[in-house]
Amino acid sequence: MKVYTAFLDLFAAHISVPREKPWRHLQIIKTPQYFRDIIQTMYTGCLHLLIDGDKISEEVAPNRGLKLGCPLSPLHSVLLL
Repeated sequence: MKVYTAFLDLFAAHISVPREKPWRHLQIIKTPQYFRDIIQTMYTGCLHLLIDGDKISEEVAPNRGLKLGCPLSPLHSVLLL
């Protein structure tokens, strides 16, 4: 009997997903519009800063990737596989 294994780098998948993709998949599975709006609101208006000691970068508005630690990120990951 042969045994096969596969490893997926889900971290890389989380940070590289275009933001429009989860919204399309939620629409395909007929998620109610009000629920999609709530989820999209969680991703709208986010800004990132890089802090290195006493240096602070300019604000950057991310347009890719799922939020790490968000309870909905596993659902988005499954939808995108």
